[in-house]
Formats: sequence, C-alpha cells, structure tokens
Amino acid sequence: MELPVSVLFPSNLAAEHETMLEFKAFAMLQPEGEHAYRNRLSYSVTRVDGRPDGDPSRVRMRPMFRGETERLYPDFTKFYPDGFKRLGNEASRGTGYAEGELRFEVSSPGKWVFAPAVFAFIDSDDRILAEVEIPAFAPAAGN
Repeated sequence: MELPVSVLFPSNLAAEHETMLEFKAFAMLQPEGEHAYRNRLSYSVTRVDGRPDGDPSRVRMRPMFRGETERLYPDFTKFYPDGFKRLGNEASRGTGYAEGELRFEVSSPGKWVFAPAVFAFIDSDDRILAEVEIPAFAPAAGN
C-alpha cells in the first residue's frame, strides 16, 4: 500500500514567495524477510507555478526521529552516512525539478512498534522549512 504525501515549502526563507516548491511523494513499507522491512519514499519536487526561483538542490531531508523512532537512526545512517538526503542536484537548479527516492531498511529480531517517522526539509543554513510524517515501525524497547 502506498500513502500519498505532499507539502509546500520555500527553498529560501529570505525569498519565500519566489522560491516556493511543491513536494509530492508516495510512502511505502515493504517487508524484507521475517525480521526486516524497507521504508521507501518516492518523490518529485517542482517549482510552484509563478515562483521562478525555487531550487530543490538547496533542500535536504533529515530525520527528526523522536520517541520510539529514535531507534531508527542507526538503520537510516547506514544508507545516509551524512544524516540527510539531498532532494536535488546541479541540474535541478536550472529546471526547478527533481525526483528521487529516500529509502532505508530496518531489521530487528524482536517485536515491533508502529511509530510514525518525521522528516524535516532543511535549507542550506540548517533551518527547518517544513516537516512530513510517514509510517514506520521501530524495534520495540528491550529488543
């Protein structure tokens, strides 16, 4: 099952109107054997119509795991050692368009707890532009 996710945010807080972007994604959890799953977020980012300066390459997604989801950090950093996923690249600066996938695998031999995961959109100055929540399961405490 895929869950749609969308949010608007600027790529530059000093020019919010001119740099507004639209993030659209589908979140999916895929079982990977008996004790693991893959969390996947397939996305596209586009400039909002009439907003000519939106730049996906200036924005990163960073987990803001809290509570039960804090146990997901080691699994996330296996895939993203810098602790974030950049939304765009050099080409997206000119086009205002980017697409990609954020994914990581979680494994644990014990019990699981449903715990939605929060991801923040961060600008080049590490300021939070917006947040989204996607479904996740965390290893239960004491595993």
